[in-house]
Amino acid sequence: MNTVGKILTFFILVTSVCFLVIAFILGASQKRWKELAIVNRDRAQLLQQLVNSAKESQTGKERQLRAEAVARAQQLAQLNAELQYEKDARDRAVAQLQTEQGISQERLVLMNRKTEMVAVQDAEIKQLREMQTKLTDEIASLKVSVVSLNNLVNETRIRAETLNQMNEDLTSKLGVATKIMMSNGLDLDTPLVDVTPKLEGIVTYVSGELIVFQLGTDDGLKEGHIVDVHRSGRFLGRARVTKADYNYSVARMVREYQQAVVIEGDNVTTKF
Repeated sequence: MNTVGKILTFFILVTSVCFLVIAFILGASQKRWKELAIVNRDRAQLLQQLVNSAKESQTGKERQLRAEAVARAQQLAQLNAELQYEKDARDRAVAQLQTEQGISQERLVLMNRKTEMVAVQDAEIKQLREMQTKLTDEIASLKVSVVSLNNLVNETRIRAETLNQMNEDLTSKLGVATKIMMSNGLDLDTPLVDVTPKLEGIVTYVSGELIVFQLGTDDGLKEGHIVDVHRSGRFLGRARVTKADYNYSVARMVREYQQAVVIEGDNVTTKF
């Protein structure tokens, strides 16, 4: 029985006593105490019924309160269990978050390292590209050099073939010259410095008394040799070689022999 029930019961008892006292006083004063006693008894029974009803109501409420207390205790236990579960879940989530933060930190460090490695690789790639560019330029230069060398080799080969052909021709001419010298009573040991070879060429340039023609030291021509200049069989004059190179010569016209003006394309010869 709780405090409210006790107060209510006490109030009911006090009220009953008051009614009894009042009834007794009234019965004594009016001399109808029997009737009043009966009435008071009925009232007392009614009050007792009320008290019993109040007790039963209080007992039902106490039972309901106990049931509610048990239910609330169960709910509280369930809430505590759910709270503990949520707390454990939160702790697990915090632990997992800390673990993921550690992993993220490690990944961040690894990513920074990889970024540094990428930067180093980019620098190396840039250096390699610069080296590749230099190598490409060097290869291009080497290709040009190879082409030049190939051209030089080809020119050298052609010149060697030309020289071989010239050697063969000179050998043949030497044989013919040897026969001619022997037929003219000349010995092979006789010096031929002053002997002019039998040659024919073409004038390529004229400047005053100087003429240039396509005969040189490779043909046996030397400074001091005499050449005749003619055009279509007509004698134009005579010239003396003043300079002889390997493939051309420069000669000065001899005034006493010059009969006409020499032009480019005229013929020169030592066969006279």
